[in-house]
Amino acid sequence: KTSRIETNTDLLHRLLITLDPLIASLRAPLKPRHRKITPEVFELLKMPSCDFNVAKECDFSNSD
Repeated sequence: KTSRIETNTDLLHRLLITLDPLIASLRAPLKPRHRKITPEVFELLKMPSCDFNVAKECDFSNSD
């Protein structure tokens, strides 16, 4: 089990490494992870078709 101090020290070291321009320029660029959207996912992401005429027919006034 690591102590909180060791964890925070490790985190600080990683942060300094990633922010250092020289070290960052030496690292290989990360490859983007692009995947094709499956038809099933695409159907889930589509906006549902709404019938806006239904709202016009409804009476939203207070008839109490």
